[in-house]
Amino acid sequence: MDQAIDISGRKVLFAIPTIDGRVHASLMCAIISAGAMLRDHGVEWGVLFQDGCSIVSQARNALVKQFLDLDGTDLIFVDSDVHMEPISLLRLVALSTDLDVLCAAVPQRQDPIRFKVKPVLDEAGRMVMDDATGQLVEVERIGAALMNIRRHVVDTLAKKNGSYESYDETQHPLLFHFEVNEDRQYVGEDYYFCDLARAHGFRIYIDPLIKTWHCGEKEFEGDFLHQIVLPEMQEKKLVVNS
Repeated sequence: MDQAIDISGRKVLFAIPTIDGRVHASLMCAIISAGAMLRDHGVEWGVLFQDGCSIVSQARNALVKQFLDLDGTDLIFVDSDVHMEPISLLRLVALSTDLDVLCAAVPQRQDPIRFKVKPVLDEAGRMVMDDATGQLVEVERIGAALMNIRRHVVDTLAKKNGSYESYDETQHPLLFHFEVNEDRQYVGEDYYFCDLARAHGFRIYIDPLIKTWHCGEKEFEGDFLHQIVLPEMQEKKLVVNS
């Protein structure tokens, strides 16, 4: 980070949905190490788990409910089979200070590497890197595998979009949902959230400097800066607004 950002007084809650309660050891090591750095900067932190639910949208909404019952300032979703460098989690907190939603691009578990990302494009069809936000990339849609949602966004969407009776017969906020839209396109729960957030005026960004790994039969390394941004820049498909 190029300049000091005061993050003291924040309370970060890492939210991990998992079907069977298992979390990759590298992820927990990253969170614990990042937690020490956050504490040194005056930030409280904790971890929320939701296991035993195979429907990821319901698991995410249950985590949102847990968050709403607490006094957290940042809800950071992170999938149980993803990991990153600890400093990346600190970046995700610091650079989101004046933002609504800040994410990192996580690769899909396949070769060649692909990302579940739909960037905002300018009139010439170019991806835009906004220098005013620290060279972040604005997106329309992105997977929620590593996503920091600020408190004001969670509060607003929970109030505006209502709740539903979940499998445990309690009311859960409806922020994540699978649907088939009016164009008969299947929309996953993370894209649904992005559409909902943007419909209420919130903006979503990627920090392209954050590298991630997605664990499967091997570790799939995601480097959005070098795999997507720089090639786009070389092909003049990216513009930097300063």
